[in-house]
Amino acid sequence: MTSLGIDFLHPRRTPWSSWGLLLVGAASLSVALWLDRQWTQERLAFESARTQSEEAALRARDAAQRPVAPSADQLRQRQVAPLLRQPWLPTLRLIENVTEPPVFLLAMSVDPASGAVQLDGEAPGFAEALAYSRALDDEGLLGPAQLRSHDTVAEPGSGRQVVHFSIVTRWNTK
Repeated sequence: MTSLGIDFLHPRRTPWSSWGLLLVGAASLSVALWLDRQWTQERLAFESARTQSEEAALRARDAAQRPVAPSADQLRQRQVAPLLRQPWLPTLRLIENVTEPPVFLLAMSVDPASGAVQLDGEAPGFAEALAYSRALDDEGLLGPAQLRSHDTVAEPGSGRQVVHFSIVTRWNTK
């Protein structure tokens, strides 16, 4: 038989190509580990940015859905708005235009919440008081005027007989 040339007494030398392959493998492993670390950092940074943008979008959506508390001026305006829709000026003009001598207006009270207008006046007779009540109805701004009370009294200075009357009506908010 032939001998293969194995000598156990003398160590064999490793070929240079093996050392080269070992260095290339170690370098490749180092590069692979470094790239893995870089990609992991990039992925974590991307996920963190995405999470922050999603949270910002949620906060913006919640802020858009949450009703904004009205300011003090807006609250005051809401309280005043119904009063501005009431026909104050037309009502006062109507009363002023209808009230002509010999009928005189003694007192006027207006309840803005209900729109009730009470007029106390003085006329020389019941016919003039009734005509005054009908004149208030004719314009259409004030609802049915009702002559609630009337009294014939003597004027203190002259002793002349006059009628004190009270009319109740409502304004129409069209």
